[in-house]
Amino acid sequence: MNQKHKISIIVPAYNVEKYIEQCLRSLMNQTYKNIEIIVVNDGSKDSTGEIIEKLAKEEKRIILINQENQGVAAARNRALQESKSDFIMFVDSDDWIELNTCEKILNEAINEDADIVMFGYVREYAEKSLPKAVYSNDKIIFEGKEIKEKLHRRIFGPINDELKNPETLNSLTPIWGKLYKREIIKDIKFVSLQELGLCEDGYFNISVFENASKVVFIKKFYYHYRKVVSGGSLTQKKENNMFEKEKKFCGKLFELIERSGLNEEYKTAVDNRLA
Repeated sequence: MNQKHKISIIVPAYNVEKYIEQCLRSLMNQTYKNIEIIVVNDGSKDSTGEIIEKLAKEEKRIILINQENQGVAAARNRALQESKSDFIMFVDSDDWIELNTCEKILNEAINEDADIVMFGYVREYAEKSLPKAVYSNDKIIFEGKEIKEKLHRRIFGPINDELKNPETLNSLTPIWGKLYKREIIKDIKFVSLQELGLCEDGYFNISVFENASKVVFIKKFYYHYRKVVSGGSLTQKKENNMFEKEKKFCGKLFELIERSGLNEEYKTAVDNRLA
């Protein structure tokens, strides 16, 4: 495959000494070589920074940025400033990807002239791995109005038949599991959890899908999403003030609907999300 297009892979890292090496080696060993791996060590208190430094000595494509702890939104924004590429991908520091991920998804982006390529993932529990895809089709292409109706609005919340599957509420929100054309995200910033309450990824992707002209989904399970860290399941971990955080986030969505002049369907979607 032609190696002329560069991919920036952005990895914010905070206290992930148990997982960061597996994550970074899955990036270092990609079959597609024209990448830069931007790792932001966000004030880790454990040996995360030392592990990244060790790997950076053997891998010149790793760019390490050390900063005081500012949160994942600030870490990603800092990495976006530093990136020099045609495409952007985000990987969380306790996750990993298949070794042919960049090659395959870039090939889709180029062949389809897509702004975004979305792909499936595997939920990695302590004793089992469960594949998950947003859609059952092997491949779907969204263009024009379809992006607004089926992707952009869907992040705000479910309506009609979508209410039958509440477990898919946030299926489109993660920034991982996607390859972005740099051009459509270069002016978009992440907003912190302190301001939003929750769902930084979803708020970011609302702006992204608003700008996109063509989005491709492929049912390939390239991303491995770790559901168990530090001996406890993330899905069973109690969130403090979750309802208050959800109300705050929905308030931000209602503000965005008013500001952007979006239709009543969007308001219904947010009402349903909150319900």
